[in-house]
Amino acid sequence: MPHMMMSSKPGQSSHEDVGDRRLQTELFMVLKALQDKMRGMDLRHGMGDTRVEENVPPSQNSSSVMKRPLVVVPELPVAPLQLFRLVPLCWFLVPIFRAMESNKKFLASCFPEYVVFVEQPELNWWTDNEAGIGPVRENIQQEQLLLRVTDITHTARERIEELMKQYYGEEIEADDKCQVALEDSNDVQCVIENDTKVRMMDDHDHLHYDVDRKGSQTNGSDVQFLGSNLVSVDKVHPNDEGYELWGRHIAAAIIDHWKKK
Repeated sequence: MPHMMMSSKPGQSSHEDVGDRRLQTELFMVLKALQDKMRGMDLRHGMGDTRVEENVPPSQNSSSVMKRPLVVVPELPVAPLQLFRLVPLCWFLVPIFRAMESNKKFLASCFPEYVVFVEQPELNWWTDNEAGIGPVRENIQQEQLLLRVTDITHTARERIEELMKQYYGEEIEADDKCQVALEDSNDVQCVIENDTKVRMMDDHDHLHYDVDRKGSQTNGSDVQFLGSNLVSVDKVHPNDEGYELWGRHIAAAIIDHWKKK
């Protein structure tokens, strides 16, 4: 890594300054290329915008990247992977992984206004979500509850409207309203429960099961690791549920970045 190389010889200080300026210039070009790609621009027609003077600090050229998309470089979610917890394999994988991710962190430190580095959460964050606890799980449960209340079927909505009209209609005698209210409330509850039960099964299938979950089940030879229910069958990538949680973590980091500006 050029930015990690240090020298104690005084005669090399000027060479180091030139190297640092070149590195900053290259990082600046990488930043603009990423922003242009996010905007859907053709870089072949915009390469002139990415050329900056080496003697000019990137901070003075920041006007050319203002009002452009925010570049997000998240750290890979490897905490729940078994490979990064198996001894002695983890002794080699973890240092290599940290060296690779240091490039993203260094890019974000050079351009804090335009690049956000999202660190992966600790293993306990994954295990808590696997167990169904934590703020992310609470948000998901609240969203599912709102969807079940507001997104019921058309037939259920019509049935509820009909029962409400019967209850509040002028043709119903006052003495019979209590009995009608009790019967109607039971009918409405039955309609909602039947509709919700089907949706809960669909949500459960979508959130908690990948294409094939047989590999995550324990047998006589396999060992069930904490967090493995959020990993796909290849044991290298998150499954659908893991990606959803990881995406929510990234979104929260972006919102925190916007609030600090």
